Amino acid sequence: MSAPKDTAWQAAAAAAVAEAFELGAPAGGLRPVSGAGAHLMWRLETTRGEWAVKSLNRSREAWWMRDFQLATTIEAQAYARGVAMPRPLAPPLLDLPVLGEQTSFQVHEWSPGARLRPGLIGAAVREWVGTTLAALHRAPVPGPITPEMYEPEDPQEWEKWLTAAGDTSGLVAQVRSRLGDVAQAKAVVDRARDRFAAELTPVLTHRDIRPDNVLIEEAGPVLLDWDGAGPEYAEWEVLRTALTFSTSEVEGLDHSAFRQVVACYRRAGGFPVPPTEAVLAGWLRQQLGAAQWLLWRALGHRPLTPQERAASATRTVDALDELRRGLRDREVWSALLRDLPIS
Repeated sequence: MSAPKDTAWQAAAAAAVAEAFELGAPAGGLRPVSGAGAHLMWRLETTRGEWAVKSLNRSREAWWMRDFQLATTIEAQAYARGVAMPRPLAPPLLDLPVLGEQTSFQVHEWSPGARLRPGLIGAAVREWVGTTLAALHRAPVPGPITPEMYEPEDPQEWEKWLTAAGDTSGLVAQVRSRLGDVAQAKAVVDRARDRFAAELTPVLTHRDIRPDNVLIEEAGPVLLDWDGAGPEYAEWEVLRTALTFSTSEVEGLDHSAFRQVVACYRRAGGFPVPPTEAVLAGWLRQQLGAAQWLLWRALGHRPLTPQERAASATRTVDALDELRRGLRDREVWSALLRDLPIS
């Protein structure tokens, strides 16, 4: 992530963004917004309104622009179809000089909504989640697509990383004690892989619908942060999202809440979500990939600050603990899906 910017940079960036995106005259500099993820986020007030300005932590490699263009296309089409979300401004990216430095900016209309807190996830929010997923999955898919498969590594490869790490913080021991779960999950994914294309439904969708990416406005929830939009299997996104909006750290999985998300999705025209191994393997594959990436960061294979490495280490163990819970609870998920009508 880029380093924090000083007030001079913020004022210069506000003027450059306002002019380039034709937002009117700025009524101050960019104000930092807390809680942003991979990119720095700012709030900008101008004579034409308020705007969410993102300074993109981007790569200049061809793959980054390809993925970015697909994500912003999916976002623009979802907005045009009436999905509740802040209005994205065109063009989706501009490179602007700010105090002699080129910065890539993206702008959306500012949403006045409040963050969706865990205690606010009630029946109305879960219904919105199900119907929003169905709306996204009904979007036309231009030609055949295959979701990109980030293949989790074998536990033997994990062991090589751990052996080479020389870690003294305890992370290596914690991860090593969980390699049995890695092996079990990898075996499920490997068994099901040949059935993904035959049994699952490819869609172009958001791919990261979770409470952190939802704001509650007066008219209802709105969906933020389309940076990761792209090809996905519908059944994987439904299962993953239903679990996200029906599980709490204190109370665990709320069966009724899980059923509501999937049932609302089906009533709104979504695809069947059968309790097959190909469907369940998607969650395991994603969790393995997340833990693997976090471990890679925690072991120093990316340019991170000591604080970022420490955070990645904590999140690695958390992700592996969640993987263990998923391995344990797959039969419960299957039973819940079996209880719902398929057609």
